[in-house]
Amino acid sequence: MDIIKTFQNYQVRMATNHDSKPLGQLLESIHSEGAMPLIEERGENFFDLLRMHLGEVITFIIEKGEEVVGCVSFVIRKGWFGGQLMDVAYACDLRVKAGHRKKIKLTPIFHHFINVIKHLYQVEIFHCAVISTNKKGINATKFNGSEVMSRYSMMSIQFVGKVRPSAHRVERATENDLEEISEYLQRHSKQKVFGLQQDADTLKKRIDLWPGFSINDFYIIRDDNQKIIATAAPWNNCELRKTRLLAYHGHMRILKAIYNLEAKLRNFEPLPKAGECFNYTTLTHVEVENEDPNLLSSLLKAIYHDLRQDRLHMMSTMLVEGSPLIKAFRSFRYRKTDFELRVFKHTDSSFSNKDFITDQPGFEMALH
Repeated sequence: MDIIKTFQNYQVRMATNHDSKPLGQLLESIHSEGAMPLIEERGENFFDLLRMHLGEVITFIIEKGEEVVGCVSFVIRKGWFGGQLMDVAYACDLRVKAGHRKKIKLTPIFHHFINVIKHLYQVEIFHCAVISTNKKGINATKFNGSEVMSRYSMMSIQFVGKVRPSAHRVERATENDLEEISEYLQRHSKQKVFGLQQDADTLKKRIDLWPGFSINDFYIIRDDNQKIIATAAPWNNCELRKTRLLAYHGHMRILKAIYNLEAKLRNFEPLPKAGECFNYTTLTHVEVENEDPNLLSSLLKAIYHDLRQDRLHMMSTMLVEGSPLIKAFRSFRYRKTDFELRVFKHTDSSFSNKDFITDQPGFEMALH
């Protein structure tokens, strides 16, 4: 099979470690649209964030001559489905420079990527997360076997003052809790579509690999029988990825002035200046027994209380559309950004008749 292929005068090839710098520059050259344009910056090595998935990593580069004009990455890992582990690929980092978007037809290029990965890893099932307003990205995966797997929102809670105490006793985990936490997470993960492996060895590897992450970052709630019934662990991955704000346009200039005045009066972190980065954390390993919003509310309040002193702008977590857990956010001021999780299959997939639509996706938003 041809690993290097040409599409409409654009060459597609697999990236190597030597491509880390041009890939990082590509990300920094592409900004989001709207009144607050943002760019993503990777850490020292473009591929480090992808390696946090604990899977095989492939990044494809799209070139015009010697210029890198686009890319997409895939992480191949084990995921739970129907109580069994299967190989699944997660697609991310889809970027194309603005001047080339109308010239490149992404769908046939995606077909090529899928064929290459199936050839190399025998993977037949793929999924990706796309912001709901990114019609180009969504259309790139709209071909036979493609569908919306789940819809979810990134719930970004803003640090704007005190909140009431938690209704439950929330503990910080210790090394002695690791086995029990992993058992609790694994039990829930097996019920998800493409649920991550959460056994003790995998959790230990994650703790060792993720910068600044430890077992002590886990917040847990126990029931009257001392069994874990809720977990969450904030992780600030700024060593691997930063979000830089380029400018404030239109109505955001007024909103920024109002927000920063309130921040001065109430002593919380003002919005970053144009050219500065947001300081935020993401909640990982979030599991709540029976989707009880009261349990999640207690976790959020405890974490919020502890992190207020860190002068963060926000903490984010994932919420699947229609979840009763939305009630847990009533005590907070938050911004909601909608995404689609899309699943697509190889044309020769043995899973062509399987239904992957779910309200329990196995997805770690901190690594998106």
